Amino acid sequence: MLLFTAFLDSVALLMIVPLLPFHATGLGGGGAVVGLLMATVPLVQLVSAPVWGRLSDRVGRKPVLLIGMTAAVVASVLLALADSLPGLFLSRVVQGVGGGTVGVLQAYVVDVTRPEARAQALGRVSAATSLGVMLGPALGALGANLGPAMPGLFAAGLGACNVLLAARFLPEAPGVVRAASEGRSSGTGDVLRVLSHPREPLARLVWTYVLAMGAFQGGTAVLSLLLASRFGLTARTVGWVYLFTGAVAVVARALLLGRAV
Repeated sequence: MLLFTAFLDSVALLMIVPLLPFHATGLGGGGAVVGLLMATVPLVQLVSAPVWGRLSDRVGRKPVLLIGMTAAVVASVLLALADSLPGLFLSRVVQGVGGGTVGVLQAYVVDVTRPEARAQALGRVSAATSLGVMLGPALGALGANLGPAMPGLFAAGLGACNVLLAARFLPEAPGVVRAASEGRSSGTGDVLRVLSHPREPLARLVWTYVLAMGAFQGGTAVLSLLLASRFGLTARTVGWVYLFTGAVAVVARALLLGRAV
């Protein structure tokens, strides 16, 4: 059920991401605006993720996941209704608030998996997400043929189904709720530790991840504009490129990652 939840969540999100640059440019924005729109979600996640993590320790993983998925539904509706750049930015802020629960989902996997199987389990979650990354853009491209608002409405409908399914069938992770976050450092303290001790093993892993994801997301943010400019792709066709790259990611994460680890 957790894998299915991650899959549907990524499908709904990726129905929108490849089309967002076309939406922004249609409202008068340029490449810089597109980059800022893409950066808004992770910027908000940077603030919201530690809050969601601490809250999930207190009240449980499931309620926090449901809140995050509901926020994603609201963000999709706002995107479908947006007729201005401020409206687009508002939808991205709400998406970032809901997206901060991604770490909670990963913590849920760790809670219910034996230590020796955690790498493979997290790889399966990543593969489920990649499968959504593969199918979402294709569904978004099909929706774009029906109108500019339809991908957002489709994503909202899919997200609402995800909320209902998770509320009904996803159990709470056993033994998670704690009265307080005992023995856990604050998010600010963790950041300062990474900045002040960059040579420590954990800090090196964080910096490696920051650089790798920065390069990847920086390219992804403007990929649709590049494909439109160089190859003439449109909102109705760009999703098929994302489908191909998502398929490669599914194979790598589902078949190769666990064995490599």
